[in-house]
Amino acid sequence: MVSRKRIVWIDIAKAIAIILMIIGHEIKNVWVYTFIFSFHMPLFFILSGFTSSEVCNVDQWKKRVKKLFLNSWILAVIMIILLALQNWIINGGSIIWYQAIRGIFWGSNFYGKNGIWLSSVGVMWFMFAFFWAKVIYDSLQLVIPNKFNGIILGILAYISILLSKYYWLPQAFDIALVAAFFMWVGWFLKKLTAKKNSLIIFGEIALVIFWIVCVANKMHIELSVRYYPLQFISVIEAISGTIAIIKLSKGIERISLLSKFSFFGKHTLPLLCIHHLDCYWIWWSKYMNSNIEAALVRLSVDIVMLMVFLEIKKYIKIGVNGRGNKGK
Repeated sequence: MVSRKRIVWIDIAKAIAIILMIIGHEIKNVWVYTFIFSFHMPLFFILSGFTSSEVCNVDQWKKRVKKLFLNSWILAVIMIILLALQNWIINGGSIIWYQAIRGIFWGSNFYGKNGIWLSSVGVMWFMFAFFWAKVIYDSLQLVIPNKFNGIILGILAYISILLSKYYWLPQAFDIALVAAFFMWVGWFLKKLTAKKNSLIIFGEIALVIFWIVCVANKMHIELSVRYYPLQFISVIEAISGTIAIIKLSKGIERISLLSKFSFFGKHTLPLLCIHHLDCYWIWWSKYMNSNIEAALVRLSVDIVMLMVFLEIKKYIKIGVNGRGNKGK
């Protein structure tokens, strides 16, 4: 199997987004919060579309869906069950299966738009949305050339934004429709990258300025709670913010020392799962005296846990390879 070479600036952009995600869950300063939420989760969907190759046939589609199902949907289900179990062990209360089953069904932190809080979902809404968005995005390519899919996905995203004012769909499917459009945007940005000219550069500058204006006016998107204050313009803001972070990441890549930050971008999935299961909200958050302290401590704890996880993974791999070599 040929392994694809990682693109450093993409890992840097993902590292920025995942670190800010952890910080953004604790920081309540309106300016910092607005800045973070103006792009951080849409960026992952957009970069997924940027790095994903087009689907050419049904067999390729089936392989992708199978891999997606195991790495995204099943992973989300396991994480929700584990968080429900953690909550039950530490705090008691609701039967874990009640929280877990509802969490898996809705894939959101609320039971419906204005309903009951589900303590088991956490950040796993992203994994459900990612799974369905990728299935939608890849499926369309089987029947329609991808260059036309932006119109279809854009319309579906807009309908989803309007619908989410009144009702949220199970499995975070309404978020997935918006996320699928973000994926197409990533594909489109990749096409534009190969066609650099003054008009494209001017357009990128205009979008970055638009993003800055939105942030200055405290406007941001928040997918998990379907917060689209400017409706589809909020989607454009997130795209604009992602373009700004892409430019920043490409600049960071040129600085040898700072480019090491890409390490965290290579491990966003385990860091997301660790953040989900770090017991913060169900146990030790009460010991924090300020939002800044909470953000820094939680980030530090999650990073340490990531390092421990990677070390354990490395030794397991060494052990498996060692036994395999002895058997030859």
